Amino acid sequence: MSFRKIISGFVFVLISLFGFSQGEANIWYMGQEIGLDFSTSPPTLIPGLSASSMDGKDAELEAFSAISNSNGEFLFGVAGKNIFDAKLKNKGTLPDGSYYHLTQGSQIIKIPGSTNEYYIISLPKGNSGSCTSPPPSYTKVTVNETIVSGKVEYNISISPSQHFTHSNVSGGQMILPVTDNNGNPTDEHWIVFHGVDNNEFHIYKMDVNGSMTFVRKVSGGPVVTAAKCSESKGDFAVMLKANGCYNQFVMNYGSEVSLFDFDSENGDIEFRNSAGPIGETYGAEFSPSGKNVYVSNGTWLVAPPAIYKIPVTPGGTGSTLGSPVQIGLNSGTIRGGAMQLAPDGKIYVGGFSQWGDAYDKKSYIGAISDPDGVGSFDPKAIELDDPKHLGMGMPTFMTSLVSNILKISPTNACVGKDASFEYSLTGLESTPPDRSWKFFDSPSTSVGPIGTSSDKDAIFKWSSPGTKAVTLEVKDACGRSKYDTIYVDIEDFVVPTYSIDYNACPNPIILGKDGAKPAPNDIYKWYNADPIDSPDPDKVKLLGIGRSFTAQPDSTYWVTPVGRVINSSINDTRENQNYGVNGSGNGTLVVADGLASISSFQVVMFGWTGNFVGDLTVELRDNNGKVVGTPVTKKFNQAPAEITVVLNPSDWVVSEGTYQIVRTSKPANATIAKLDMSDFEQGSISLSGGTVGKFAIIHTIEDSIVNCFKATKIEVENCGCRDTSLELSQNLCAGDIYHLDTLFLTDTTYSDGQWVLESPGSGSDVIIKDSDSLKIDASATGDIRLRYDVYFGTGADAPKAGCADSNIRVITINPKEVAVIKNKPDSFCFRDLGPKIEYETSGANATVSGGKWSVKSAENATIDETSGELTLLDSGAVRVYYQTPAASCYGKDSIDVTIMPKDTVEFDLTGHPGIDNDTIKFCVKDTSINFSLKTITDPGLISSASGGTWSTRNMTTNKDTSLTGSTGQFVATKGLSAGLYRVKYSTSGYNASCSDSDSIFILISPLDTSEIINLPSLCSSDAPAQLELNTSKPTSGEWSDTTNSKNEYITKGGEFDPDGLLKGKYKVIFTPDEDCSSPDTAYVEVTDQITLEMRDTTLCWNKSSADTIKIPVNATGGKYWTKSGKGVTDDSLHIISNLFVHTGGVFPGIKDSL
Repeated sequence: MSFRKIISGFVFVLISLFGFSQGEANIWYMGQEIGLDFSTSPPTLIPGLSASSMDGKDAELEAFSAISNSNGEFLFGVAGKNIFDAKLKNKGTLPDGSYYHLTQGSQIIKIPGSTNEYYIISLPKGNSGSCTSPPPSYTKVTVNETIVSGKVEYNISISPSQHFTHSNVSGGQMILPVTDNNGNPTDEHWIVFHGVDNNEFHIYKMDVNGSMTFVRKVSGGPVVTAAKCSESKGDFAVMLKANGCYNQFVMNYGSEVSLFDFDSENGDIEFRNSAGPIGETYGAEFSPSGKNVYVSNGTWLVAPPAIYKIPVTPGGTGSTLGSPVQIGLNSGTIRGGAMQLAPDGKIYVGGFSQWGDAYDKKSYIGAISDPDGVGSFDPKAIELDDPKHLGMGMPTFMTSLVSNILKISPTNACVGKDASFEYSLTGLESTPPDRSWKFFDSPSTSVGPIGTSSDKDAIFKWSSPGTKAVTLEVKDACGRSKYDTIYVDIEDFVVPTYSIDYNACPNPIILGKDGAKPAPNDIYKWYNADPIDSPDPDKVKLLGIGRSFTAQPDSTYWVTPVGRVINSSINDTRENQNYGVNGSGNGTLVVADGLASISSFQVVMFGWTGNFVGDLTVELRDNNGKVVGTPVTKKFNQAPAEITVVLNPSDWVVSEGTYQIVRTSKPANATIAKLDMSDFEQGSISLSGGTVGKFAIIHTIEDSIVNCFKATKIEVENCGCRDTSLELSQNLCAGDIYHLDTLFLTDTTYSDGQWVLESPGSGSDVIIKDSDSLKIDASATGDIRLRYDVYFGTGADAPKAGCADSNIRVITINPKEVAVIKNKPDSFCFRDLGPKIEYETSGANATVSGGKWSVKSAENATIDETSGELTLLDSGAVRVYYQTPAASCYGKDSIDVTIMPKDTVEFDLTGHPGIDNDTIKFCVKDTSINFSLKTITDPGLISSASGGTWSTRNMTTNKDTSLTGSTGQFVATKGLSAGLYRVKYSTSGYNASCSDSDSIFILISPLDTSEIINLPSLCSSDAPAQLELNTSKPTSGEWSDTTNSKNEYITKGGEFDPDGLLKGKYKVIFTPDEDCSSPDTAYVEVTDQITLEMRDTTLCWNKSSADTIKIPVNATGGKYWTKSGKGVTDDSLHIISNLFVHTGGVFPGIKDSL
């Protein structure tokens, strides 16, 4: 199976290879001709940049950067001031004196939104003798893809450099993503430099279009300067490295390591603290989680350079540096080197012990393993072949390309078998872990997954072959989601078949064949036992590899498919010396890889004292002394002479390993000659020592493995003659198919013979199909002649040693009696009585009478065998047969009949009270009722709760209404006129007999309503009063009030007691004793005893008639009144002309009183 990363079709070889979801940091170049490829684990040492074209090739070699595409294919890189393309050719230089002697001289970032454009962010060489420098620059590099001879090549074009806005910078730089308020990276980036002779950081932002904008300068931490700027060489060794959460970074300068908080959302910087002293700090790197910082030192006088570990507590924003602890010494004794986190989660360290490669000293790259944990430093992790000058530099990568990288490890997977998936994260996961596996049934993830898991190591099983997508989302310790996707080819099983050619007897040849799924290249492995499920694996021997295999009669073999193979012939050139030179000892065969099939070797014997008598035997033994294959023996009984003996092993096929060639016996009086040379080596095969030479070996490499296969067992028969005895001839019937092996072969007949139709020749009426299937057309008559042949091989080689044989049988074909059932309706209703099946009685299809009717199964119906009348037992299907009366060559016909169920409708009235004679009683006040139908399980019946029709009729008016919905809900009874209504549900079955309906009646009665009359007004001191009802309406019932007891101030009989009640209105209720009762309610008013006084008021008669006055009263809630009832409202007195009459003086005459 193959695995392809989400962005490409790259195929992973299933040894120790793996890839990363971000392959941009997979290829590293540093030093002289030194490269590392991190697409393997451990990384592979690869050829690097030629020293002849490298800037400062023999010096510190600090300024390196590189970039690959997402597949891990190198695109271009920088060494010092030189820009190199994918072919490692120098294509240009960086501006402003950029050179090898800058700590972080260059760094590469892809321009947002572009697929092939990058910036090289480069630092200038400082101005000697002053603490100044030109501004940094950014240079666009465009990568163009071309196809040459079917392979992709990458070429680059370099644009003119552009400058940042602020000059005077040190030798360090840092590129970090701008994040949103959740800490997730955006397409924008921060680019940070540090000034010289000050403690200022220069902060720029690169937007989504690749435009650079200066944001601010931020002061914090130590000042970067020289003791005397006038003596400065212009370069200041400053190293800036950020953690994987992008919220902190460290700066190495002088003897201190300083920690800063970084706000990746707005670009703010805050100094935390410094750790040290560490003399001459240089390299720095965070562990993937950011909980440790590692520092190297040694830039001039400190020797030997060392590696330090500094804890970051507690980790993340607000943390501080702890005390440095030395964890090891650099292998370089002159200078320490830079540090860089790699995609495999380790930190690699530079350094050197000599200038250039003039001295023959070993060089090494150091590595820190488990940097988040113990932090173990190996100064000699990678040994550099042909000692080259490493220098101090490691390629500089953006933190986002190497930190918290998620990768899914590949695994094999076959249809129906568990596929196991593991992953790694170069950093720490969130606590608790938050992960989500998704397994898809195709390469697309647009359709939902067919399986999920939250386990660390997930297991999933696919039921069909093909390319499947697997995705994983994991939250890292920074709270960000990390993603990876692989595509897994789920393979079906390859099951080989075979044929045996007995023409090659006494050694039959087995020929491998493709099964349902072809084997690659039609190549196979041949075994003596089951290589997959053998109960004794130690006894399984690989006998050969190839399309065919020469077998032994009466033997059992096993065959499996092989992937794509490469064969090469190995011919041992060693041979025995001439007569008289004695040889001794055992030989050694070493197979470095693949398979070695030994077909021959030779030995030279000589002697002169007597006849050669006895066996020459040679064995092949494995490293444990166990015999491999069959020892090769040749017998001798002859006069002495110098003899070259060629021996041919039959099953010496061995895999990778070391083997001994042992001569265990030789004929008496014979001496074995010495080989002319001891050692021979060709490709992956080497031979040494012993007395056996001239080996002929086929070396086979399987470079494409079949992962999903099964072994097929092969039984090889003997090569003796075959028995062709047959049973006696038989009469057969026209229109039938017969298996000839079943009819004619006896217990002793050889079963792999061949049937041949001699007479008549093959035609449309009689043919042989599938080797032994004799098909006779219905119109065929007469005799036919069949021959059964047994032979070895084919063609002219068929007769072998009198073992070929044949036998002949003559067969008479008899016509069949006619049986044709009439094409009557093929469906009946379950309620149909006595349906009858009939046969044709006239014409060409006139059926022979006197036969029998039958059914295949009596589950749904039985049939009268004479009349053909069916008795229906249940709905469903039944097959009916008619067979004519002949003992042989009888006619037979059949018809399939469907018994349709009878629709059965019956209302389910459970839970509906008040049912009387299929009538439900309702009152006008009720709202609705939902009707349902009973489930019918009786044979032949079917409930019809769907597909039918609901209807309603007003039986009073004899008109249909629409009061019943499609779901059986009788609605809106409130407001209907009293009367009788019918609800009906009807179905239409297969025919009238299979249809049904049911009805229910609803009686809607008017409401029985009482009326409370003549309500009294009572004072709380009054005696109880009996409330009255309208006697023309229902008066039998019960009174109640609104208290908890319902009868606190009124009795059930209607006596209202105001005693103790406050003034106000009190609700009373009368409920009649009727089926459709409707209560009546009213309010009795209770008042206090009131004593009031109207104050005297003097009025002037000059008031207009529109005015109103109020006479003061020492009470509220009452009303004004006059005897005449004129001139007042409840609360006002109106001045009207005839209310008061002026007769002289002050109110001399009062015509009305108030």
